[in-house]
Amino acid sequence: MARFAGAVAGAAERVGRPAVLGSPDDEPWHFVAHLADEARRSGAASVAPVWVRWQAPSGAPPHLATTVADLPGLARSAPLLVMAADSDPRLLERVHDARRAGALVLAVDGAGGDLAALAHEQLVVPTAGRHPRTAGSNPLDAPGHLLSVLLPRAAQG
Repeated sequence: MARFAGAVAGAAERVGRPAVLGSPDDEPWHFVAHLADEARRSGAASVAPVWVRWQAPSGAPPHLATTVADLPGLARSAPLLVMAADSDPRLLERVHDARRAGALVLAVDGAGGDLAALAHEQLVVPTAGRHPRTAGSNPLDAPGHLLSVLLPRAAQG
């Protein structure tokens, strides 16, 4: 996980703040909130995330108003950090489009399947059968907590 955090932090330093995308049915708001807090607390602005949402409410502040429709424009200015417990076809299509537009794709993946073929760097977190899935839970929450702490540290050297 530390090597992956280093890859994300290095990409953020070279390319821009990480754009974080999840699946349409399981957006990584929890990870984004923790990473934003940790980046602010540590002064590591280069890893402060841009949350890419499937649908943003009208009037959302700029840091919460980026949608998947904005991905082609982000492709060259931000590494794309994908947090997905499974490989939703809609997610794969958007990630494929972003990669084709030049995005550096970094994936935290619970499936290790189709998303792996699109990722430049990948952290596979086995989720099948290990954690019961309940409403509002995400099997990537625990690894996301660790990653949100490691990323600012990796950005600081």
